[in-house]
Amino acid sequence: MPFTHEMTPTLIRLDFTGTVTNEDLLRVGAVAAELEAGLAVIPGRIVDFTSSEGLAISFNGILALAETRRARRYPNAFRTAILVKNDGQRGFARMFQTLMSHSQVTVEIFDTAEAALAWLAE
Repeated sequence: MPFTHEMTPTLIRLDFTGTVTNEDLLRVGAVAAELEAGLAVIPGRIVDFTSSEGLAISFNGILALAETRRARRYPNAFRTAILVKNDGQRGFARMFQTLMSHSQVTVEIFDTAEAALAWLAE
């Protein structure tokens, strides 16, 4: 599994490693849903691609993840910070940001963990 996850009361963290595939995106979406299940308050999250070595994903993979996330209703609004290190990651993150139009989820893209965490803490 090319990602790890960690959850605290104030943050869900999803960190990708290796080469990320469309199947990995769907798995991380399922893991996020499991982490959220039963929570009274969904915390913000940081999705970190900076340790990944490559992207073997497509528009259809991004769309499938966005569709599964958009179909959900959450107990509260929350923020998702996507952390990237290059233009390829930024392009796919921007695609997800555009496709993930959900009244309860705000997605932003960052180059540094400090900026992402500061935005999540606002």
